[in-house]
Amino acid sequence: MGSRSTAGSTAVGSVALVSNSRSTAPPPLLPSRRTARPSRLDRPGRLTTILSITAASPGGRDAGPAPAPRVRTAAGGPGPDRAYRRVHNRRVPALSTLTAALRRPLAGRWGRPPRRDSGLLPGTPVHLTTSDDVDLAGVWVPGPPGLTLVVSHGMAHSIEQPATRRVIDGFARHGSVLAVDFRGHGGSGGRSSVGRDEPLDTDAAVALARSRSADPVVLVGFSMGGAVALIQAVLGEHRPDAVVAVSPPSRWFIRQSPAMRRVHWILEHPLGPLAARWIGLRLSGPWRQVPPSPLEVIGSIAVPVLLVQGDADDYFTPDDGRLLATAAGGRAELWVEPRMRHAEAGTSAALIDRIARWAADATAGQQAPPPAQGRAGRCRN
Repeated sequence: MGSRSTAGSTAVGSVALVSNSRSTAPPPLLPSRRTARPSRLDRPGRLTTILSITAASPGGRDAGPAPAPRVRTAAGGPGPDRAYRRVHNRRVPALSTLTAALRRPLAGRWGRPPRRDSGLLPGTPVHLTTSDDVDLAGVWVPGPPGLTLVVSHGMAHSIEQPATRRVIDGFARHGSVLAVDFRGHGGSGGRSSVGRDEPLDTDAAVALARSRSADPVVLVGFSMGGAVALIQAVLGEHRPDAVVAVSPPSRWFIRQSPAMRRVHWILEHPLGPLAARWIGLRLSGPWRQVPPSPLEVIGSIAVPVLLVQGDADDYFTPDDGRLLATAAGGRAELWVEPRMRHAEAGTSAALIDRIARWAADATAGQQAPPPAQGRAGRCRN
């Protein structure tokens, strides 16, 4: 009944485990650190593990054992477990969004170069100054004659990001392209006003495009850049020959989608400017006076206008495009693209080709006006 120990055997309860004295020694009670510890790529981060334990056990350590983390297999198996992700996101809903927003800027700042698309067409760096003395950086990509396109990127984008460079590369197959970083973005100086002062940047870019090419100039803007393009076509000194706005907002202060509520958190929260720096955006102060919205100015545009809106956009809905088309009084063409997401990231190569063909048809037979004289922009090359 009791436990009995003899040479070469150990009794536990009523079961005896007999070991051979000639065999090798049993493995140690504590496995080797080298063999037991997973690699850095396989084990989850400490912060993520702590948050998962907290989310799964509201009472802390005494609330029960935490679920075992999902470890990637040697063959590169699936990512985190779905049940873990549901619990994790219910407790800290903003963590995954914040991690995705910080991953690329942190990679660029801490030694790992950002991923670039391959096969980009060569371009010439340009530097210009706006009428309010803000230095801007951009790139000029020569292309086939007949058309010049000025690309205005979206908020927190720049000409160095793969999605924007892919758009530049696609348009350069149809004509020369000038793309400039907005103030507070990329290599440009100043601070971003998120639509109030950016028409001055686009005005300087159109003036530079006029000085470099005698072809018609078409202004193509994405998201915030689309709103800026519509405003510049009315209030700018150097106006384009046609305007294309892809995924533009119809008005300011839209909060109908979770993505736009996150944008307004960055713009309105006291910690917003600090968080914006991690996504490559340098913000200015709040608006003292609300500038005209695209919905208010689009009816005064005298050149052809194309509006492109996706039905899978996370930020704006096709209703924004319909509002703009209605306010244009029938002078704007609206494309609602199926399964298209937001701005540059949602623009396919086929859509880029269609936009370029529309721009060529809209400006066919037009003669570009001579460059206007003034302080709209000064090239410093």
